[in-house]
Amino acid sequence: MTPPARVSIAGGSGYGGGELIRLLLGHPCVEISQVTSESHAGEFVHQLHPNLRPRRGEQPLRFT
Repeated sequence: MTPPARVSIAGGSGYGGGELIRLLLGHPCVEISQVTSESHAGEFVHQLHPNLRPRRGEQPLRFT
């Protein structure tokens, strides 16, 4: 089996970025390595996008 593709999402704090994160979190062949945001660096992604709370056992995503 091929390892998942690692992706970075630039500008993940906006509506489009949040939808892209949502879609990619459900994709079996993709691993999100980082999500960037200039104004929300250091915050958890689910603080801005509550629908993206990590499932049990998953590490929460943090904006870089």
